[in-house]
Amino acid sequence: MPLTPARIEIDADGVPQASDYGDRYHPREGAAAQAREVFLAGNGLPARWAGRAGFTLLEILIAMSILAVALSVLIGTQANSARMTERANHMALAALLVRSKAFDIEGELMSEGFSDMDET
Repeated sequence: MPLTPARIEIDADGVPQASDYGDRYHPREGAAAQAREVFLAGNGLPARWAGRAGFTLLEILIAMSILAVALSVLIGTQANSARMTERANHMALAALLVRSKAFDIEGELMSEGFSDMDET
């Protein structure tokens, strides 16, 4: 089935609409009215859910599984971020210590000069 793009037309109120699909864009009533029109009334969601008592156990288990996977990935990412931050802090400290030692050696060489070494 080919995907047919919407043909946008401007109605008498100056609101863009796709008459092929019955969608009105940016209604004067606001985004909530558009959501009710397109997502709830447009696909009959309230009517389809009217006879249901709630979610089945299988739906809840699948949702909980997805949530558990997402949370474990998030926690793993946060732990990795903390480790990387600590490593970066140690590397920065090491660089500062090396720079400090290099300045000490340079100052010592400037004040005392190089020593004469006899090569044998």
